[in-house]
Amino acid sequence: MAQKTTLSYAKEFISSSVIHITHSLGQHYLGVQCVINGNTLAAGEFLIDASPTDPNNILTVTIPSASSGRIQIFSFDMSYPGMPTNQERIDFKTTTSSSLPNISSSVYTHINNSLNPHNTGIANIYAGTLSQLNSIIVDATLDDNTTPRIPAGVAGGDLSGTFPFPKVSAFTSGTTQISFNNISANQLLKRSGNTIIGTNENIFGSEFFYSEEVRKSTTSSTSYKTKLSLSSVTLNGGVYLVEVSYGWWHNYYYDSFVARIQENAGLGYSIIGSEHYDMPWNNASTQKCYVTRKFIRTLPAGTYSWRLQYKNDSYNRSSSIWDTLITVTKVSN
Repeated sequence: MAQKTTLSYAKEFISSSVIHITHSLGQHYLGVQCVINGNTLAAGEFLIDASPTDPNNILTVTIPSASSGRIQIFSFDMSYPGMPTNQERIDFKTTTSSSLPNISSSVYTHINNSLNPHNTGIANIYAGTLSQLNSIIVDATLDDNTTPRIPAGVAGGDLSGTFPFPKVSAFTSGTTQISFNNISANQLLKRSGNTIIGTNENIFGSEFFYSEEVRKSTTSSTSYKTKLSLSSVTLNGGVYLVEVSYGWWHNYYYDSFVARIQENAGLGYSIIGSEHYDMPWNNASTQKCYVTRKFIRTLPAGTYSWRLQYKNDSYNRSSSIWDTLITVTKVSN
């Protein structure tokens, strides 16, 4: 049984063209006819091989000028006469023909219309200019000035003022436009209805430090002894509440318990407020007295320390102190 021969050929013809005949077999004896519109233009018998560059694989066809139509290439295996004929067809048009074949007119329209092969609303523009593009666009003119364009006019939407320097006066959340009110320095933002307003920051307690000792201490010295310290506290600056509380007792009602509170801003300790002098109602060991002292201090940013000290007013007496607490709380900027 004969094997089918595969033909390939040029798809564009001029008035004198060559057709390259190739196949997928080895050496093979082949007969070929080239027919246009029923007229045989060329025929030949070839001993060809699979190399497309073999000169035996070339059939020269002379096509009349100004022709168009369908070209048919018939191949038949000479080794097996009587086998069905294989046919390959191609529509063609010569370079001088003005008419196009019906079957593949769209193909040739595409090939020959180099300006707009796809028949789009805007023709091809190769390495052209913006003015060429403007000549094609009919509903607008593109700006071909290379100078930067600065926005101008009245701003709208969430912007107010005029361009080129509008101000953000609102923002839109969902479908609701939220406007801004005048906001002072150091204020927090707060929404009130559909307006953002400024509110003073509640900074009470934003800085808080303390030191505590509940154990009882006793001295008979007339020199101050430190009972409790709050040391090396870094403050951001502002107004602070310094509170000191303690319980005290003295063993003789004609003599005094003495206490003081000192502050150190880096230049040494100095007393704040006055010394606390107090004597008991009697010297009973069961009596207990309590004191809380408060000071409002305006302090610049820095590192601070505080301490609570106590002593006897006279020799041969004893004073005790317990439940001691020092707190420093920021109350305002």
